[in-house]
Amino acid sequence: MEKYINQRGYALLIVLLTIIIFLSISAVFITSSLNHVKQELTVDQKNQSYVAAEMGVKLISSAVKNQIENKLMEIENTVLTEKKRLELCNTFTTENSNCKTPAEEKAYLNNLKIDQLSMYSNFITNLSNTSLTTYSKENNDIKLSSDVTYYLSSMTLKTIPQNKKQFEILVQGVSNDNESSIKATIEFNELLDIFDITNSQKYIYGLSNSVTFNDVFPETPNITCSALLTNNLSILTKPYNCKLETNQSLSNLKDLISSQYNIKDFNIFIPAGISFNCDNTCRGKDFIGLNLFVGNGDLFSKNLNNLVNANLYVNGNIDAQVANNLGSSNGRLVLVSQGLSVKSSNGVANTSIVLLGKVDKTAQFSITGNNDKFNLEGSSKFCINTDNFSANSLDEVRKIAGNGKIIYYTSNSEFVFSGFNSSLIIQKSTNLKKFLDICEVDSYAVGNGIDIPTINPDLPLPVIADVKYQ
Repeated sequence: MEKYINQRGYALLIVLLTIIIFLSISAVFITSSLNHVKQELTVDQKNQSYVAAEMGVKLISSAVKNQIENKLMEIENTVLTEKKRLELCNTFTTENSNCKTPAEEKAYLNNLKIDQLSMYSNFITNLSNTSLTTYSKENNDIKLSSDVTYYLSSMTLKTIPQNKKQFEILVQGVSNDNESSIKATIEFNELLDIFDITNSQKYIYGLSNSVTFNDVFPETPNITCSALLTNNLSILTKPYNCKLETNQSLSNLKDLISSQYNIKDFNIFIPAGISFNCDNTCRGKDFIGLNLFVGNGDLFSKNLNNLVNANLYVNGNIDAQVANNLGSSNGRLVLVSQGLSVKSSNGVANTSIVLLGKVDKTAQFSITGNNDKFNLEGSSKFCINTDNFSANSLDEVRKIAGNGKIIYYTSNSEFVFSGFNSSLIIQKSTNLKKFLDICEVDSYAVGNGIDIPTINPDLPLPVIADVKYQ
């Protein structure tokens, strides 16, 4: 008997098996691909988180550095403002109500220094807390994108060698659920000081506002300088007042005093009848800041050429034939008198001329210069009490040329002294004490000078170093 075989279903079965095998293989490849994509996405997000952390370090360190520099600029502006105020007070180029007594100034500056250093120290200490708050994980304002951000995880202040400080920061970068961390340091010099307090010139801060012009010229002492030098000066009170002997050379006396003492601690009086001359010239004769006084009487001199580095007070008029090249960069010259008459002078440099006049207006001012012009250089001052001079003398003052400063005192607040060369600087004062201060009447003649504090202009401000990655 013949067997019947039907093979028509095998084709379908083979097709189905082929499809199943193909789908299985495809599933394996698809799963592998999906896993690969997922891994790449994870790597990308990890890289993004690291880049975010690195960006966070740059942004945070830049912000911290800017805050420190701004605080230092604030301190620097405070110091420079005080420096300018002290300069105005010490030179009295303006009547400044903010000026204090020397003792008050020193105490004020010391307290200012302590306060500024304390403020800076507190600022640095609190900078960690403020930065942690600003760059916190919850702050959405610092996000780099919707899924990428960074935050400051920790910030620690440490002191390191060579007077330096540093912030150690830990910044986290976040991309979706992936995080990366970077450590870095922000290094900067520690602020140990902001200024030094030094002493400037002496002036008559101690006088009351009721001072009169008579206070400028003390009484001539009876003791001679030679006799004074035989005493133990350490038990005496400065200034040391003594008078020149009739046959004594001022140059020799100057050398004798300066070999043992500070010559600025002496007021040397030239009695009436003894002339003060520099022979042919005063050139080469350094009076090293000597205080010279001519008591009740005029000073007649044939030659004052090249007189420098001295304070000459005359309780009368100065009447000189020639007075060329007064003052120089080698030493300040201060001439204080009631009146001044010079037959020939080419002007003054680095000099302060102070004319106090007389109540009866008999004191005169008259200087014949080149082309009838007396030149006042920029470093010089010409000071005059307009209350005590006649109109003719004031007209002579208007002839002064140059680019120096003319300072006038008047008790009349409405009076204006005008009509000067436009290149001159004109300043008015109605305060007698301040007028004397401005014009450098600052010797022992009007009371003990006081060392005035001033600020050293060199400010040791920190320099912030570059950020270092750990």
